[in-house]
Amino acid sequence: MADKYDPNEVAAILSYGYRRNRLLQALFASRAIILIVILHRIYFGAWTEVPVLVVLFALIYAISRKAKHSNIDTVAAAFMWSVTVALTYLIWCNQGLRDEALIAFPGILIFAVILGSQRLFKALLAFIVANILLIGYVNTAGIYLHQALPSDLGAAILICILLLLTTYCVWLLSNDLRLAVKRISEENKRVVESEQQIHTLLHHDVLTNLPNRSLAKERFKQALSRSIRHHKLASLLFIDLDNFKHVNDSLGHQVGDALLVGISQRLVGLLRDSDTICRLGGG
Repeated sequence: MADKYDPNEVAAILSYGYRRNRLLQALFASRAIILIVILHRIYFGAWTEVPVLVVLFALIYAISRKAKHSNIDTVAAAFMWSVTVALTYLIWCNQGLRDEALIAFPGILIFAVILGSQRLFKALLAFIVANILLIGYVNTAGIYLHQALPSDLGAAILICILLLLTTYCVWLLSNDLRLAVKRISEENKRVVESEQQIHTLLHHDVLTNLPNRSLAKERFKQALSRSIRHHKLASLLFIDLDNFKHVNDSLGHQVGDALLVGISQRLVGLLRDSDTICRLGGG
């Protein structure tokens, strides 16, 4: 006996595998970006940020080691929160609302939508918004003032690096959406073709492709209704092939089928477009 599969269970398995692959991609991209940022900060002499970035790199590396075997929701939450908290710390310690790290927040939220749950996304969004508002408040109230540094080449390079990370997130999401739309379109096309095939099988003879008994009744009712409505005549003609059984018995069913197909094609060629020829016998 063939195994029975629950479509919802299969979809959940495929979705789980998809999220795990995306998570591994996100972890790899984040490690690469953080390593580049560390080298960037060292090169431009911003040593105060390097320890935080090194700790973040180590955390993401440890999370990556467990990503293949641990629960994906737990791993995604640990990854997203580690990056968000580290960036928030750097924003508080540096230029506040003018800090380059703010550019990474949209990418984090996009990854949270792809990899995590709605709960994780809402929690991260609330945390980010709360910190942005709090930074704005403490600066407005004069409790703590963030000093904006002059725009230089180092800041430009860092913005480009973070922008590339955000662009990578958007590219992943848009690519997944395109694939999903393509698969839905292909599935919809298969459904339409299946419906057309089912309709043909239900209302047409398999051998001659002529309308069958069921469709013949429907067509006759329509023709009779038109004749009554327009006060015209409608005709119905039955044609029977005499001694057709002898053709099947003497020459074989293949020759008999070819004869039926040939007769049906000739009759179709003699009729008007408004006329209907049907096969009442057969399968």
